[in-house]
Amino acid sequence: MNIKFIGLIALIVLVSCSETEFSAGTEGRFTAVVDMTPETYNFITKTYEFKSDEETGSCEDAEKVIINEVADGSLDNKHYIFTIKAKDLYKTENNCLEYNNVSSNQESVDHEIEINVYLQELEENMYVASSDFSDNPSQPTSAINVSYKLLKNENNQNNTGLGIQYFGRTAELEIRDLDLENKTVSGLFSATLYRGTPVQYPDNYIGVDNFPGLELYFPSNDVNGQIPTNTIYCDSIRLENCIFQKINIDLNIND
Repeated sequence: MNIKFIGLIALIVLVSCSETEFSAGTEGRFTAVVDMTPETYNFITKTYEFKSDEETGSCEDAEKVIINEVADGSLDNKHYIFTIKAKDLYKTENNCLEYNNVSSNQESVDHEIEINVYLQELEENMYVASSDFSDNPSQPTSAINVSYKLLKNENNQNNTGLGIQYFGRTAELEIRDLDLENKTVSGLFSATLYRGTPVQYPDNYIGVDNFPGLELYFPSNDVNGQIPTNTIYCDSIRLENCIFQKINIDLNIND
């Protein structure tokens, strides 16, 4: 009798856990903390809060996932490109209609994030780790490409119109709920990125330093790509506490 009772309790707990919904973050949004100065361990770090803009009225959706199926025509030879795009252009009133109502010290910060993940299959729950290594038995391969672009800082400075872009492949993605039927996805993300844009006046920007020997990080599939010989010679940032909850999916796959 006791064994049956214990088994029943275990079954209830198992069912309850399997039906628990992912509830972190803000529904329908991509949120993150951008640590612009991860190297300054002995000082107060400078961070930017990232929260994708609210879709309301005439304001378009500022975050979405695009899933594309890629095949070369041969049997069972296909993979998926899982892309997350998010923009944060409005702060306190986080949409394009009310942003002038309130002002904060980060009100002028405009930035955007793009994450491209290469997957062999799609599952409801997935974990993907990536690095700069393509063939190293002790490191994950480069399955994720990430970019973060600071379009404008808190002082309305935009690096003479170029913005400042950072790139990286050292990242972790955890999909907690991929719902292809309702076309939504939830999960967690983090990454280390390196500056790829030259900056003429680095003192105007937090975490930017044109120190001797600086190497820019600009990965590309063509001859213009630039990968540093050692990332200790790069400006870096961290994307931390990235959470996306039930953001919409544009699905381009064959049934």
